[in-house]
Parts: sequence; structure tokens; C-alpha cells
Amino acid sequence: METGGFRILPVTTRSVLLLVAGLAVIAAAGVALFGAAQHAAPPGSAAPPAPGVPSGPGIPVLSGQPGTANATAARIAQSADYQSPAVRAFVDAHTAKGAGGPSTLADVFSVWEAIYANWTYVRDPPGFNLYLPASRSITGGMKGNCLDYAILNAAAVESLGGTARVIAAYDQEGNGHAYTEIYVGDSMDAVRQVGDYIAARYSARTVHWHIADGPSGEKEYWLNLDWQAGYPGGPIFADNGAYYASFLSGKGARYADNGTEI
Repeated sequence: METGGFRILPVTTRSVLLLVAGLAVIAAAGVALFGAAQHAAPPGSAAPPAPGVPSGPGIPVLSGQPGTANATAARIAQSADYQSPAVRAFVDAHTAKGAGGPSTLADVFSVWEAIYANWTYVRDPPGFNLYLPASRSITGGMKGNCLDYAILNAAAVESLGGTARVIAAYDQEGNGHAYTEIYVGDSMDAVRQVGDYIAARYSARTVHWHIADGPSGEKEYWLNLDWQAGYPGGPIFADNGAYYASFLSGKGARYADNGTEI
């Protein structure tokens, strides 16, 4: 169908939007196809954006995080020790944060690239998660499983002043996965700005996000930072229709893919 200049192809809960002019969304998990990219910077590269590419949108802060306190979320929050000297030093080493001024998504992506480039995947013992502290991941040689990666990623986001959540989900075959998302705002205008920057920085044509219902009924837009995605905003893990989000407040909530808390 056509709406507002957009050709929309409804295929699954994660809708695919073909960009004609601007950006739109029709589902609680979205994929937007952007126009021609301006700059190629493959994941793993910590190089700054090329001249002419903006420095990145600012990082919004989410207040009033949803969910209820539980042991899993509390353990993730404790492990994401974003105020530790090791995490702060790592973030400063891979961003312009040490030079002063507010952090931007450019800083978040630079740290994501550094983790992505240096991480070695190591399985935990069967049926057991170590919940490795972010600081130990850094000092221990950047090794661990997907949850350890997500904890470090979330700690870096929070160290930069952003709001992160760690997602745990299972696919239709029962295979589990964990990854990080960053809050990017409460409107599609915010998603558009982020998407334009990702397209410029990574030559990416698609940007993926979750939408969740906030505690007061507002919409929350969460950008995918999964290492499996290949770049910030890359494809979201194909879950079984629901996922669990742990916030660094120590609270957590379970969501259906349509964004409703369940």
C-alpha cells in the first residue's frame, strides 16, 4: 500500500519499510531501508567519520525505566560496572569523550566497533552463565559469550551517558541469545536522525529497532547493538515472538514483539 509517499510491504511483525522520501514505521519492531550511503566504514574500524559526515546525534536519556526488580536483572546491572576505572578508561581510549563535551552516538558506535573488533567468543559451561563484569572483560582480554559481550556493551553505553538494556531471547528452536539495545528517543524523528547517521557512517541500507510501550504509555525506540548484526542498527535476532529486557536499574520486563509488556 501507499501512505505519505512510502511504499510499505507488511511481511512480519518486523515490518520492512522501503524509503521513498523520509521514514515511517507501522510495527513495534521496524526495519527501514535508507537511500544511498555517503561513507563506508566497515565494522571493526574505529576510524572517525569522513569529512562531511555529521558527528552523530546526541544521546537521549530515558527516565522512569519500566519493569520489576528481579535477580537476573540485578545480576546484569551489577556486572555492567560502568563507573569502574577499567570501563571508563576503555571508553575514553576509543572516543573523544576525554576531550570534554557531551557524548554522541558517534562515541557509542566507536566503542561498539572497538569491542566488535577485539572480542573472542568463548562459551560458558553448559547451562551456566558467568555474568562476567564489564571491567573483567576488558582486563581479561575481551573474551566471553554473548551475554558477557552484551554486558560490556551496555556498560559502555551507560558510561557515555546513554540508557542501555540487555535483551535475552530464544528462537523458534530454543536457541538463546543476548544482546544490547540503546534508547534513541520517543519519536520517529529521532529514529530518522539515527538512521541517516548510520547510513552515512556504515554504507548501511537498513536500520533495525524495537519499539516498546513506556510506563506512561509513551513509545520508546531502542536501536539494536547486537554483535551478530554486523553494524549498529543491523538485523535483530529472530526470536520466538517475545524477549526479556534487563535494565541497569536492576529491573526487568518481558515484551511481546509488538512492544507490549507481558
